[in-house]
Formats: sequence, C-alpha cells, structure tokens
Amino acid sequence: MSEVAFCFNPIRPDYIQRAIETLYKYTKCDFRVFLMDQTVEGLPSDFIRKYIHYYFRPFHNLGFAKSANEMMWTAYRQGYPY
Repeated sequence: MSEVAFCFNPIRPDYIQRAIETLYKYTKCDFRVFLMDQTVEGLPSDFIRKYIHYYFRPFHNLGFAKSANEMMWTAYRQGYPY
C-alpha cells in the first residue's frame, strides 16, 4: 500500500487534466489521487476512471480551504500519512 496521497480541488477542468497526467508521468513512487470536483460541468467520467482513486463531488462549492481539509482528513483516515 502506498503512503502518499495527492489531493486536488479544481475549479477549472482544463488545468486539472494536464496536471494529473503530468503527475503520473513524472512521479516515480506509488501514490493515490484524491479529487474533490468543484467544477461547474464536472470532469469526464473516462478521465476519472483512468486517473482518480477517490472522487468527491459536493453539492455546492466548499471553497479551497474547506475542500482541502476534507480531502486530507479522508486520506488520513484511509491510512495515507503523507
């Protein structure tokens, strides 16, 4: 099991797809990706199935700090200390 979790909370979907593809390309350690989708239209489902391990879609925009804290607590509870 990996110990590293990367948490993303995008508002613009055009930036997050490239960022996550680059993460997979250049990161050598085993990791998991947590994503809280706060975009208006949502991310494509094929992209989510391919790259995202834990996907959250809140009913309303939580803001950066609240969504980041929620994802970090969730990752920590799942057993990812970093």
